[in-house]
Amino acid sequence: MEQFKIELNKYINYYNHKRIKAKQKGMSPV
Repeated sequence: MEQFKIELNKYINYYNHKRIKAKQKGMSPV
């Protein structure tokens, strides 16, 4: 179960990072 939490956190961090980068570009879908 602990391993699942780690993988989930990694995925969430990656997803949030992508969203933040998209926001900084001015919300233009690339």
